Amino acid sequence: MSVPPPPGLSSKILIFLISVRAKIRDSTDGYSASNDYWLRCLYEDEKGDLEDVEKGFLKSTLLVKVYLTCYSMCELLMHHSLNRPSR
Repeated sequence: MSVPPPPGLSSKILIFLISVRAKIRDSTDGYSASNDYWLRCLYEDEKGDLEDVEKGFLKSTLLVKVYLTCYSMCELLMHHSLNRPSR
């Protein structure tokens, strides 16, 4: 049984994401992710400075995108709940 992709996500993109996930799991060249690799996503330009670890910390574009997505969803849910007809 096949599961349709989420709305707005084409099947080509979904297949690509699944293949990237498999390459990370298999540690394919260029796709390896060690235990501390995930910290890079918290730094500006995904590069930390060992001499000054606070430089660029929590300034990544990923965090901004996550924040904006969460904020947008909260706004949408609040708008939806305020405009819901009473029973």
